[in-house]
Amino acid sequence: FLLVFSLIDKTSIAEIYRLHKQILRIKDGDEFPMILIGNKGDLQRQRAVSNEMVEELKSQLRLPYLETSAKTRQNVEEAFYE
Repeated sequence: FLLVFSLIDKTSIAEIYRLHKQILRIKDGDEFPMILIGNKGDLQRQRAVSNEMVEELKSQLRLPYLETSAKTRQNVEEAFYE
């Protein structure tokens, strides 16, 4: 699963916790292949999600992380390979 949130919207990062929990419940396990994706990496001036917030999320959920930009295709393929 790719758990995608917007780097320019703080409320979207809060949804990741709920989605993560729901996936684990549905898959009936403690772990399942997932990766965190911070999208809209091309909009640095509008960024609302700090690196500290991302680090906290990564450590709490114990998931790998990539920043992407769907617009510029930055790390899009890498996200699917991961």
